Amino acid sequence: MSSTPPAPTASADPLHTDAGLHLLRFTRDGDLLVFDDKRPGEGFAQFYSLERNELRKFVRDAVRTKLERVRNRDLCQSAFDRYRAYLASLPPEKTPTPRKAVQAARRMAAVESGGSAELAELYDRLDVRDPRPLFVTGRAGTGKSTVLRQLAAAQGNTCVVLAPTGLAALNAGGQTIHSFFRFPLKPLTARDIQGGKWLQVAKKLTMLIIDEISMVRADVVDGIDVAMRMAKGNDLPFGGVRVVMFGDPFQLPPIVSKEQASAFGDLWYETPHFFDAAVFKYAPLSTVEFRTVYRQRDPVWVALLDRVRTATLTGDDYQLLHTRITHATDDELDETIILAARRLDAERVNQRRLDALDDAPVTLSAERSGTFSAAGGSGAVKQDPAPDPLQLKRGARVMFVKNDPEENWVNGSLGEVQAISATGVIVKLDSGAIVTVEAQEWQQLEYWYDDEADEIRQKVVGRYTQMPLQLAWAVTIHKSQGLTFDRVHVHLGRGAFSAGQTYVALSRCRTMEGMTLESPIGAGDVRCDPRVVEFMGRIA
Repeated sequence: MSSTPPAPTASADPLHTDAGLHLLRFTRDGDLLVFDDKRPGEGFAQFYSLERNELRKFVRDAVRTKLERVRNRDLCQSAFDRYRAYLASLPPEKTPTPRKAVQAARRMAAVESGGSAELAELYDRLDVRDPRPLFVTGRAGTGKSTVLRQLAAAQGNTCVVLAPTGLAALNAGGQTIHSFFRFPLKPLTARDIQGGKWLQVAKKLTMLIIDEISMVRADVVDGIDVAMRMAKGNDLPFGGVRVVMFGDPFQLPPIVSKEQASAFGDLWYETPHFFDAAVFKYAPLSTVEFRTVYRQRDPVWVALLDRVRTATLTGDDYQLLHTRITHATDDELDETIILAARRLDAERVNQRRLDALDDAPVTLSAERSGTFSAAGGSGAVKQDPAPDPLQLKRGARVMFVKNDPEENWVNGSLGEVQAISATGVIVKLDSGAIVTVEAQEWQQLEYWYDDEADEIRQKVVGRYTQMPLQLAWAVTIHKSQGLTFDRVHVHLGRGAFSAGQTYVALSRCRTMEGMTLESPIGAGDVRCDPRVVEFMGRIA
């Protein structure tokens, strides 16, 4: 390539160029951005190059000549063409292959060992010859979380499980994305990707599983891509590691503060959604959608929830939903959980109901160590898995927030406190069973590389011990994510404030008969991000 990049013509337009032509642009602070002919991408172009020493010279010469834009047919385009040719050389997905017998044996082993039919289908798509990132999606209640755990267990110590939040990581048995890669808590650029102990783990990975991918921002996905290329010394997307992402974009949007949102314009992302990451223009997603809903059995209720999910409710649907409006008293809602859109509304309900009980409150405090005691930082868990302190009275409605190893209850089970002592709480479950609850431990895990065993292992870096309970006359809709209830009262208050919130609330209930509404649902409460609709329609 020439030592000095050619200057663009006056008519050059970075968003409407010849098909496949990529342009580089330098921002005020020196970040490097890449564009394609349809929509802007993000500033990780330097890792799409074939020769980094060539890129350094290219950038140095471009900066020396103070060019705002430079044509780049050699770097980004060559990497793109190489990867596209590689994909084109692969046999069609449905073509019988010599690995057919191996795949069949693997599916049989998965099912016989307790794996689900969905896990068997997933193995079908995890053909080692298809390097594309795999997106596993499905409606609420289709078993995505169960399959994730089964897949991670089957992969063993060549796989890590990551999630966007501390609680999601705890539930998935993994680590947060930011703590694993040591990413700063801000919109990422390539200069934020730093080395560290994670490189030793990443070098040994054959699979990277990401839970709740819909909550992961596009810049974080691109950061993972760059980090894995760096660790593997491989220019293929994600360093050639198989990436499997679980989530439903219709349920949980990415977490973006106002300050972060303003930065996305500078980074040239259309939206913060994970699917707008620049890497997916070079590595198109392969998709598996789970369609069997296990939570609800009534086909009318399932179909109605699906229209709530996609914001395609009809007038008849609204009328049907509004037959469930009720202004019930506290006593009438005694064995019904209120799902509130806002945390303050849920807290007010719980405090009012707790104050109405005659007994004096008993306060239970948690014990913390390691990352659970940290005041901040990317490795700390920002939200406790169980309340600290926890105030209880005899007669209080409670929800379990952790599965019982002995299977006396599950996460989301509801009941009423019968007695409280310093060492335990006696709870009568809604099923009628009476159980004694003792404090349980949550472990914050971190992956590390064992040199002697040449294996990826997990170590405990934080512990949190508390009664696995929280007050549950009401909980937030967000907190109810992933849970299932028999009786739900939906309280939107001033209305739903995020896309997918109403769908999450309604889909927590097994039946329409078990669901009631505090107030009518308006069109503004049933919202769906049009970019999500477009993306899901494209991959269907």
